Amino acid sequence: MSEIPVHNEEQRGHETRDARFKEVVFSGVVLLGLMALGLIASVVLLTVFKETTQQPGNHPETFTQPQTAPPLPRLQPDPHANLLQMRMREDSLLNSYGLLAHDSQHVRIPVSRAMELVAKKLPVRATK
Repeated sequence: MSEIPVHNEEQRGHETRDARFKEVVFSGVVLLGLMALGLIASVVLLTVFKETTQQPGNHPETFTQPQTAPPLPRLQPDPHANLLQMRMREDSLLNSYGLLAHDSQHVRIPVSRAMELVAKKLPVRATK
């Protein structure tokens, strides 16, 4: 039988002594102290901010002044009406026939008619 070799302390791959109790306790106390200090600072800041902020509905006068029109030139005096006009032009283009260009042989057809033509060309699956 072979004997188990005895190694000296420098050759061991692990700690051979226990942790120092005083250092562990001191580290825990410091950590708890920092946590308490952070909690106290948070409470102080919360109370300061609560006192300095305005409650809902109590806005400064600068926010309640009537809005004035921007300086000239106004590029879009009535944006809602412009949007409605643009949508009406788009709808008329999508739902009518017409030439794409005056000298072109390409035409524009309504979207619903285009969908019908494409649907006719699609293969039909046999139903059971």
